[in-house]
Amino acid sequence: MFWLCLSTSLDKVVTNFIIICLRGSGLFYCFRRMKMFCCALIQRLKFSQVILWICVAITLSGTGFAEDRLLPLDLSSVPAETRNQLPLPYGLAVNYTYVSENLDIRKFNLQLNGNPVPTGLVSLDRLQQRTDAETFRVDAWLMSFLDLYGIGGFVNGTANNLDINMANQAQIASNPSYLKYLQNLPTGMLSGLSSDLSSLSSIDYHGTVYGFGGMLGGGYGPFFYSYDVNFTWTNINRLQTSVDTLIQKVRIQYKTDAFGNKVFVYTGASNEDIKARQSGTYNLSGTHLEYSLEARSDHPWNALIGGGLEFTPHWNLTLEDGFSGRTQITSSLGYRF
Repeated sequence: MFWLCLSTSLDKVVTNFIIICLRGSGLFYCFRRMKMFCCALIQRLKFSQVILWICVAITLSGTGFAEDRLLPLDLSSVPAETRNQLPLPYGLAVNYTYVSENLDIRKFNLQLNGNPVPTGLVSLDRLQQRTDAETFRVDAWLMSFLDLYGIGGFVNGTANNLDINMANQAQIASNPSYLKYLQNLPTGMLSGLSSDLSSLSSIDYHGTVYGFGGMLGGGYGPFFYSYDVNFTWTNINRLQTSVDTLIQKVRIQYKTDAFGNKVFVYTGASNEDIKARQSGTYNLSGTHLEYSLEARSDHPWNALIGGGLEFTPHWNLTLEDGFSGRTQITSSLGYRF
């Protein structure tokens, strides 16, 4: 099948790719999540605010670029015959993202009821994180090659497969700091804590996320290339500090006509860098735990493949799959004006 696709025209490859995407069960799951997010967003906003945004979008909408538009700032330097290839300058989008990844834990520190535990007596080496994020994005093409945007929304997920270990008897006997610490613990507390930690299979969490970013882009003919970078802060109910994340993406896109609409597919790569140090608290069978750690994805780089439809110059739908170490599925419904 692969060699057959290579022998066909690139336009037909694009068509086949979109058909496969539309038949995938993951697409419908993304649609359901986006519908839930839209309903929740509308419920959080006053009705008058929703009507105001719709009116603003309709008022600013146009069939193309007008010479008196504010953005992009360098529109006058873009050749007139290629201006219709530029996207409309302003955009609104709702997005749903599912992420599944393994995190390596470093510099794990723990306190039991306010008393610091010696480093290494209890260790957390890795965990699996599964997160659903529903976000809203606002963007504007400041220049014909530079798009700036802001994002905000909600996250919820589960941390499971926690690799929690305690020092064995031989390690405890050979470490004076371990022995001194354990002598001050109530009788049976260590064995009880060991049992409780072993049974701790998953931790649910939820919170909010917000951030900003920018994309540099350019194109030649049907091809478009871009470099996207954004920085986000995620506030989780289980943590006392935010999770600061820098994400970079590079993409190469091909666009053509299919199904009576503009269709595009792309490939690329993504890098995730979790910044700073996180700390939080957790109550386990009457024991108050305070912890701090540094988390890093065990696969910071992953591959990307995606595609979508431009139903009109205003409405577009994008689906993206990240794979090869870190799973990331994203769907986005956007409106440009």
